[in-house]
Amino acid sequence: AELRMHEINNVMVHNLS
Repeated sequence: AELRMHEINNVMVHNLS
C-alpha cells in the first residue's frame, strides 16, 4: 500500500510542475 502511495505522490509532483 505504501508503494502505491509513493507512486501517486510522484505523479502528483509531476502534475504540479
